[in-house]
Amino acid sequence: MSLKSMSVLLRNCFFVILISLCLVSNFLKAQSVAAYPNNSHGEPSAAIEIPKKDKHFKVGLFLPFFKEGTDTTPVMHAFALSSLDYLAGVKAAIDSIEKTENVKIDFFVEDTELDSSIVESLLYKEEYRDLDVLIGPVFQSGVEMATPIIQKRNTIMYLPFEKDYNAEKLSNIISSQKNMTAYAAYFSSYFERQFANQNKQYIFLYNSKEGKFGREAHAMDSIIKLDLNANIDTSKMMIFDLGKKENGPLASKLVKGNQYVFFVNCKNSYFVNEALSQIKTIVSSAPEVFCYFEVLESEVPAYEIWDTLKVKFFSRFFVNFEDGPTGTLRKKIIESYNQDPVEFTYKGYNDILFLSQAFADGKDWLNNCLNKDYVNEVAGFYYHQDPSNGGIFNGYHAVWRYEKLKLYRQY
Repeated sequence: MSLKSMSVLLRNCFFVILISLCLVSNFLKAQSVAAYPNNSHGEPSAAIEIPKKDKHFKVGLFLPFFKEGTDTTPVMHAFALSSLDYLAGVKAAIDSIEKTENVKIDFFVEDTELDSSIVESLLYKEEYRDLDVLIGPVFQSGVEMATPIIQKRNTIMYLPFEKDYNAEKLSNIISSQKNMTAYAAYFSSYFERQFANQNKQYIFLYNSKEGKFGREAHAMDSIIKLDLNANIDTSKMMIFDLGKKENGPLASKLVKGNQYVFFVNCKNSYFVNEALSQIKTIVSSAPEVFCYFEVLESEVPAYEIWDTLKVKFFSRFFVNFEDGPTGTLRKKIIESYNQDPVEFTYKGYNDILFLSQAFADGKDWLNNCLNKDYVNEVAGFYYHQDPSNGGIFNGYHAVWRYEKLKLYRQY
């Protein structure tokens, strides 16, 4: 056999052996995959189909970051800091959602500075014409520019920071600003959930001497009473004005032995303390007492009475850094983003958590999220639509109880 023929034979044998080894290797790998669906690293193998998120939503965050360093005034700088704080909370929430929720959020961040023309140009970009939710903008002219555009689409505009934005038609808008009907809807819902089928008597207290707030409190109490009317005997409800002398002391209207729920709808700490001191006379009946959290910041705190009555406080957004779940979240944000969270950080976290929970209801999430309770690590949400303008407002954040000089999140 010639040297050339020998060379060709050896080369052919090499290819046959190589192909045989590949076939054997692939057969053994297939057997291994069939026997062990996950590899040694605990990651899904190629043979396993990874489940997909069954709810897919597109969210844009348009806030003034001034990323080019153009925040040359104190106002601009304040906006930039608030936006960055808010974004940190949003990122923490999205991290949690991606790991635990069956909802996929495509998230986009844009810098609007304080220029409404930037807002407009962004909204007309092709990639933002199909947003499910636009968070922001947060300045008046930007909101006014964005409103007519988003109202022609299926986009919802979410206004995250509390501000007084007034317009006749607020359809397609969710707002964190205060709204009386939303507040009242939450309170009546909360009282029903807590005291359903209990033989309680409801006493709503306000003080007409508080001026504008006194008038608003009376109107709110009336709405709450009307809302409760559907399921509770109104003869067991009373609206009492602490400011009218002819009404006499509250205690004279109460019957010892009856079970009462009091809502002290006052902001002035003097009036609140006056009401609490009267309620204290029936402490043997274990009354349920609720106030606003602003009273906690009073210059004359009634610690002893709060303790005795186990007073609970409604808050729109009050972050207690000693609260267990809040503290855990704070640690996570510091470790992940090297940023100590502030109130706006928790707002960002809350807003995205709410949206992810609402999105879980599918394409009709907006209607389905109304008048439902959403609670997470920091606080919760209760959204109500104002029938007068079509806007949706957040009427609730949390309920705290006071006990032995400490606050505990009750709900």
